[in-house]
Amino acid sequence: MFKKRIFLTFMFAAAFVLAATEAFAQTTVEKTTGWSARMSGARASQDRLPSRQNDADSERRTGEQDFRAPNSGGILDIIEREKEARRRALVGAWKISIPESASGLPPFKAFHTFHYGGTFTEVSDLLPALNETPAHGVWDVDGDKYLLTFELFVFDDKKAPIGIVRVRCSIRLVKADELAAEAVVDFIEPDGTAALDIDRTPFTGKRISPLPLK
Repeated sequence: MFKKRIFLTFMFAAAFVLAATEAFAQTTVEKTTGWSARMSGARASQDRLPSRQNDADSERRTGEQDFRAPNSGGILDIIEREKEARRRALVGAWKISIPESASGLPPFKAFHTFHYGGTFTEVSDLLPALNETPAHGVWDVDGDKYLLTFELFVFDDKKAPIGIVRVRCSIRLVKADELAAEAVVDFIEPDGTAALDIDRTPFTGKRISPLPLK
């Protein structure tokens, strides 16, 4: 009887210890799982934070770039659009009147064609004398004016080439269909030697416009 009581006491104590151990273990697991999850979540949050911060920084930088780009790009676009509008304003064919030059050379007439893209051609009523060729050149916007430079071959009375005449012009539009210009003439010898500003002359022009059939 006494041994049976000891055995039961031992079994009760063992069961109590086992139950207590399981309860402690369960509590520990629950605490570990709960806080561990939070810790993991916190760590995960910390681990993700730089990424989110980087994303935020990236978004902020992108936003700043997007904010700046329209301003800088917009201003540049406006300037370029204004230049483009000015370029288009000169494109076309013009009837030109060149008066007597500063050196006393006689007046003459010419046709100037300003091509879209910045190239230029000229023919004049002096061509029948066969002392010069048609002129070719380039032009572009220069502030509120235009710069034009063109060149043509010239010949002596025996029709032998003697060099190139280069004309540098500053042009302004007086009206949509009228222009006025100042021109400086250079002479380039066959060996490339250039005599600058050998003559000067103003000139004016009227746009040639399409006319309807009647």
